Amino acid sequence: IACYQAALRVYTEKDFPVDWAGTQNNLGNAYRNLPTGDRAENLKKAIACYQAALRVYTEKDFPVDWAGTQNNLGTAYGDLPTGDRDENLKKAIACYEAALRVHAESDFPVDWAMTQNNLGNAYADLPTGDRGVNLQQAIGCYEAAIRGYEAAGLTEEAERIKRLLATLKRAR
Repeated sequence: IACYQAALRVYTEKDFPVDWAGTQNNLGNAYRNLPTGDRAENLKKAIACYQAALRVYTEKDFPVDWAGTQNNLGTAYGDLPTGDRDENLKKAIACYEAALRVHAESDFPVDWAMTQNNLGNAYADLPTGDRGVNLQQAIGCYEAAIRGYEAAGLTEEAERIKRLLATLKRAR
């Protein structure tokens, strides 16, 4: 984290916008994965970093970086242990759906599968709305993720999601 913060003193948004955005995204990942400290505060810092990166990483100008950052932002919202759980998950869903506009199955099968898996997690955890509809959405996303991972030869990931899917179907 200290190294990314030091880099941001050199890579300013004004002078090095792309490097700055990449560093913000990496700093967000570091905060999101930080195993120490206050989890909620770390995730709030991660969210702020991702949102900052998205000022430069626009869908039009940097679609792949934008989609990856949207996915990261969605994960941070989905993991956020404080605030309105429903609102956080709806924000996560919006981020994942946005990422899927770029992470098409045909062009980015692994990223597409990962985002489908994340989207499935968000729908499975959504505490409001029609539970049956939410679970059906989650199942569809998990099935898509399995298809994507199998097509990419990532059988361990596909098997992990198959186990999750079986548990979810039994719980319905």
